[in-house]
Amino acid sequence: MSVRQRCVALALVVLVSALTGCERDGVFSGKLVRYGEHTIPAGQEVDGDLVVVGGHVRVEQGARVTGSVYVVGGDAALDGEVGEGITLLR
Repeated sequence: MSVRQRCVALALVVLVSALTGCERDGVFSGKLVRYGEHTIPAGQEVDGDLVVVGGHVRVEQGARVTGSVYVVGGDAALDGEVGEGITLLR
């Protein structure tokens, strides 16, 4: 495992730990995207947070993420609606 992969894995563990600590009853709701290309199509809603690790996600116009978007070692094209905030860790 390379140094970059270790850093991304550590950042993911810290991020997921922080998110689950903030959710009601310690249950995380949302979507995790790992590596590769993913699209949230128009008309679809992600209920909760969207976490992207080492991949690329596109939220099309007309799509919605009700929570926050967190990107760790990847990127995102956000043409749709994000309910809370966006955090980028490169």
